[in-house]
Amino acid sequence: MNKVNHIVFADFIKDYLISLGVDSNRIFVVSHPLPTSALVSKEIDIVSEDSVYIALGHANDERIIDNLIEYEKQEHRLEKNNIHLVLRSQKEYDKLPPSIDIVTDFLDEEQYRYYYKVAKGILILYPDCFKYRFSGALLDAFVARKKIIGRNIPIIQHYARKYSSCCIFFDEVEDLVMKLITDKMGADIDERIYDSFLKTHSDEVITSQLNEILL
Repeated sequence: MNKVNHIVFADFIKDYLISLGVDSNRIFVVSHPLPTSALVSKEIDIVSEDSVYIALGHANDERIIDNLIEYEKQEHRLEKNNIHLVLRSQKEYDKLPPSIDIVTDFLDEEQYRYYYKVAKGILILYPDCFKYRFSGALLDAFVARKKIIGRNIPIIQHYARKYSSCCIFFDEVEDLVMKLITDKMGADIDERIYDSFLKTHSDEVITSQLNEILL
């Protein structure tokens, strides 16, 4: 592991490699490139509906989704607070509470953009085993300037420390539901936070980082 150099997408991954014994001088952090889809186009008028939160990542933890559905069937807390969830799952459900929709099919670009336009926030529902990896769903959330509520895993912990006003984590379903209810009444986020994130992941910054490694 100390015979080659390592390139990672974030500081928390570098810290983990160091904890395994990798020489810090052999680890280079390069910001993850921004998506090139229409989602990032300045021509898109991104609007928010206070009640909508989406989790469209392909790595969603099915156990969390199951627990959310069962909790809502019993408590109806999302419905009572006018909160609606759109969740991606590999499973088909016979009966869902009115406050939850499940997406199982492929979403074309227009559908994907629509969900990001109407959502107030993005849920990152990855399992505990999603450790030292990067997340395209999280990247899309920052690009679309949406709030992020994610599982208490390393990547969410990292960005919650860096951008605490727009990224928070939850532990279990009850905690998630409470944060959704609280967030529904929360204040708007300073747009400069998103500007800072986008600058950090810009082509200019990535080019500079790569030049430091290669030149």
